[in-house]
Amino acid sequence: MDRHDPLPIIIDTLMAMNAFPEEVDLPTVLQATQEHVQKLRLAFRDIPCHVDYSDRYVRGAYMLAYFPYYIEPVHTVLSRIRLAGTNPIPNKRQISVCVFGSGPTPEALGVMAYLQQRCPTCTQAHFSLLDAAADGWQRCTGLCFDQLQPHYWDGEATHSLHECNLLSQCNQCGTNCTAQLQNADLVILQNCLNDIIVDRNAVVGKAISIFRRMRPGAIFICIDLNFDEIRRALQAVSEQVTAAGLGTVLHPVAEAHHEISRSFDIPPAMLEHLYIGDDGLRPRRYTRFYALALQKV
Repeated sequence: MDRHDPLPIIIDTLMAMNAFPEEVDLPTVLQATQEHVQKLRLAFRDIPCHVDYSDRYVRGAYMLAYFPYYIEPVHTVLSRIRLAGTNPIPNKRQISVCVFGSGPTPEALGVMAYLQQRCPTCTQAHFSLLDAAADGWQRCTGLCFDQLQPHYWDGEATHSLHECNLLSQCNQCGTNCTAQLQNADLVILQNCLNDIIVDRNAVVGKAISIFRRMRPGAIFICIDLNFDEIRRALQAVSEQVTAAGLGTVLHPVAEAHHEISRSFDIPPAMLEHLYIGDDGLRPRRYTRFYALALQKV
């Protein structure tokens, strides 16, 4: 992915939104955010991961320490699908994207960056965002689509929020995602399986339930943390989908996780006042993940 610079915009917008502890200047804000970044670092070492995203300070820490990194993986996967000989985005003016476990939706910017580079025909995109904490993430989602989007794509991006708990059985969920799925050209699950993978069979069943309701030709991309349990779950989804004749593999699950270097800079203020070198307070150089891409037949 080309160089990009999301963090100055994120910092300025979150400060204006009062998304951090009530401090008056940026150095003090970043120092107060250290403990929340450390808690996230510890949480993401476990599988399943347990994070309370209803806490706005935790959301602010996530936007600084994780959001920029997770713009890039979906762009990487889309580019690799293209290199393998399949165009992952339809050659049309308007596309629809459905994102499960969307949170603040960094993957939307990754899709937009791909559209900017590879899809000149597409000028409009609608993102249906499904998340158990959709209301809590609403302001950060607005940051993504209002402040950041113009820096990634010249087109028009719209979005809608839908409450969806991936831990619920689909027939027990109050949100009917079938309409969004049947309209979607691209369906993405990124960094949400690790939150719910208490029972691998249930997670695999959930992913296949989503895939079955997609329209023919649509592409399903699942990206998650570099735990072996994630790799086995993605491999099981791939095997069951292909065995049932539901879809074809565009990007197989690799035995080794992917590793990509960050393509953005860390602002000096963060290096001085947030990333002070203690455990959990070092800037990450790489994003490591497993990925699977399938196309519905």
